[in-house]
Amino acid sequence: MLSTYTTLLRIPGALRFCLGGLIGRIPIASMGLSLVLFVEHQTGLYGVGGVVSGAYVAGQAVGSPFVSRLIDRHGQRRIALPCVTGSLIALVALILLVFAGAPRELWFATAAVSGALAPTVGALVRSRWSHVLDDERSITTAFSLEAALDEVVFIVGPIIAVTIATAVWAPGGVIAAGSLQLIGALVFLSRRDTEPTPHPRPVDGTRKPGLLSLPLVIMLVTPFCAGIIFGTVDVAAIALAEEQGYASLAGLVLALFATGSLLAALLYERVQWKASLASRYAIACALLGVLCAATLLAHSLIALAIILFVVGMGISPLFIAGNALIRELVPAPRLTEALTLFAISCSVGIAAGAAIAGRVIDQFSAHAGFYVTIAGGVLLIICAVLGVGTLRRSRH
Repeated sequence: MLSTYTTLLRIPGALRFCLGGLIGRIPIASMGLSLVLFVEHQTGLYGVGGVVSGAYVAGQAVGSPFVSRLIDRHGQRRIALPCVTGSLIALVALILLVFAGAPRELWFATAAVSGALAPTVGALVRSRWSHVLDDERSITTAFSLEAALDEVVFIVGPIIAVTIATAVWAPGGVIAAGSLQLIGALVFLSRRDTEPTPHPRPVDGTRKPGLLSLPLVIMLVTPFCAGIIFGTVDVAAIALAEEQGYASLAGLVLALFATGSLLAALLYERVQWKASLASRYAIACALLGVLCAATLLAHSLIALAIILFVVGMGISPLFIAGNALIRELVPAPRLTEALTLFAISCSVGIAAGAAIAGRVIDQFSAHAGFYVTIAGGVLLIICAVLGVGTLRRSRH
């Protein structure tokens, strides 16, 4: 299994941009938690920390597609490096504003600016793989590797955030997350020969190929539904652990969720797929939706851990096939932007799912949160069934 990945990483420059992408993605899983822990330490209020973290995510949801559009137009190094630097500067400003007791509206605005400037590193890495590889089998292997690394990030990131913020220095987690993003960018961008060719605006005034199409809308709705699943599972798992008196084990349970996805990512590229990418994507969406029904059986933390490991195995096939399908549906001049929209749609779904599940749990119980998980799964199945025909007919 590992030999297929090592073959890919022997491509000149691949190991460096892959490693840089891994380092630069750690903040995806650590930044939000680091912001919450820091602000709570200073104010004693988790709610304010949650708003600051939400402002960061909202800024990223709004700003990242525009950053990616500029990257497609002008090149990764020219745009990504100043944006990452600006994001880190905004984080430092946020820490100073919190320490100074500045009006909280300034905290929220500064967090949003930092998020807006942070590039979607996963999209940049996958765009590079699409540039250096030219056959579907190799791209599937590369995207499987990236999905596995995504899950490594979600296993390691929260541990880094909690350890630094609680055992070292409260704002240390925020600074570490921003610094890792900058270090990852420097490593990632150090090889110019693997960078995708920029597609500047044509001098004759003609427009680039558009992104607004029914296939892409389908491709953006489905990760949003998947995000609802992830957001509700996170909140419900933590609530169930606290309800049963094992709050400290919540992180381990969620790590098993990511571990299941990691295992599926490593196995995915071993399968000799005969179905089309569109069919694979629809099947992966439907499978994850069906697996969510098992969360109804999670009445104990042990049962939840086992169930989430199994449900987690439905995650990475969805995103491996989805990112590959985006590559086929979208013209090269808009690829990074489209991959970013795909990732951001999931992030927005996570935020929405967490908010809805939180209200349900407050009104009823921790276990009731899993009904929202199942609702997200049902929506995912509906999107897969209704959209598979359109996706099959619409390949770039």
